[in-house]
This record gives sequence, C-alpha cells and structure tokens, in this order.
Amino acid sequence: MTQLHETSNKQTICPPSCVTCLLSMCAPCSLLCSCTTVPERTEAVVLLWGKYYTTLKRPGLYWFNPCGIEMRKVGVNIQAHDLKTVKVTDSNGNPCILSAIITYRVVNSMKAVLDVSHHETFVSTQGLAVLKRVASQYPYEARDPGAPSLKSEAAHIGQEAVSMLQEKVDLAGVEILSFALTDLSYAPEIAQAMLVRQQAQATLDARRIIVDGAVFLASDAVRMLEERGEKIEPAERVKIVGNLLTVICGDTRVTPTVQLQSWEPND
Repeated sequence: MTQLHETSNKQTICPPSCVTCLLSMCAPCSLLCSCTTVPERTEAVVLLWGKYYTTLKRPGLYWFNPCGIEMRKVGVNIQAHDLKTVKVTDSNGNPCILSAIITYRVVNSMKAVLDVSHHETFVSTQGLAVLKRVASQYPYEARDPGAPSLKSEAAHIGQEAVSMLQEKVDLAGVEILSFALTDLSYAPEIAQAMLVRQQAQATLDARRIIVDGAVFLASDAVRMLEERGEKIEPAERVKIVGNLLTVICGDTRVTPTVQLQSWEPND
C-alpha cells in the first residue's frame, strides 16, 4: 500500500494538513473508503480542496485521507477515435464523404484533466476541423497523373493532418500517433454525374491506347513488306494503313470483303 506522494518524490504523510486531520477525526468512518487502486496504463490526478496536488503514475493500491481529496483517473494507453462520416468540400468545390481514424495517447495527465473538459471530445472536435481543412486543399482526384489528390495522396495527407492536429491538442496533453482516412467517396448528389465522367475518361484513355497501338502496327506492317522487297505504291500504302487502322480501332467484328473487277474475254 502506498501513500500519496508528489511527482517530485517529495514524501507527504497522510493526512496532508491539520484541517483534513480534524475532519477525519470527526468522521472516522470516512477512513474506511480511503483506499483506491490505480490500474496499469492509468494515471490519477489528485486535487486537494480543488487545487492540483499530485499525479499518481505508478499502478498499485493507495491509501489517502478522503477529506478534501478528489481523484480523476485517465488512461495513458493508446486509444483510437473514429471520426464518423462527414461531408466536406474538396479544392474543386465538389462535395465529398470522408471518415478517418485518429490514434492518440495521453502524455500529460494533468493537462488532459484540468486544461480541457473532456480530452476525448476535444480530440474529436479538433480532428474533425483538421479533416475538413485538409480535404479543402486537395481535389478528390487529379486530372494530371502526377498531381496530388485525396485518392492518391492518402498517406501524405495523413501525415499533414497529424502535424496540424498535434498543434491543436498540445494544450490537452495528447500526442497524435496517426490520422488515417478510412472512407472517401463523392456525395450522393453528384456521385452519378461523377461516375459518368469517370467512365468517359476511362473510355478516352482506352481509345488513346488503341489508336497508339494501331498506328504502330500499321507502320510496322508497311515497313516489313518493304523490307521483304514488296514494292508498294503511295496509294496502296495509304489504303493498307487505312484498312489496318479501321480493323484495329473498330468496335464491331471485322467482315472481310474482296473487290471483284469485271473481266471480259478477248475476242
């Protein structure tokens, strides 16, 4: 059993003052409730007559004079908070649906208990503000392949959010460990329109690849014929290239046709 002591290792024998001693003598039954336990990964902030007195950081059983003493326990283990789905606006003005998970831990119990009302609520509120601020700096998806966006830069955005949130929660004695985006989508009111745009963009990209390949195959075919000694007239070259491009780039199945010329026997 351990008596209350200050974090500076300055020993203090309970009761800490004559006033609390007299009050305990007037109500000796209160001493029966003067034991408390501090579990692992938990710290207890002790207030004496409403003023900060000490912080119990070591787990164990403590005996104290209950008169004028108030204990507020806070967990110092790693905690995770889920920021529920929230609607934000990206840098292009498009409404998006985002959610995130914040991982943090309390590193200063006195600040977490005394400087803010509820450090969990404080972290949640500040995290929501940071999420909206970070999301407004990036588009949902970038038109240029190398440009940053919410979809492609989730890890970098998380690191940036950690730095921004840490500045806001320092006064609560909290250390932010990670800020991870868990859900990202367009808002329902524009989701269908954006889906059509994505499909159109995908079609254009596919067509561009097909055309590039068709041009390469057509030019390669003409070159191989010429290397084999075939003499190709310019008009025939144009016809060959045009037919190959039509066959390769077409959506429908190719139907071969043969041009027949009229033949008249010699008299």
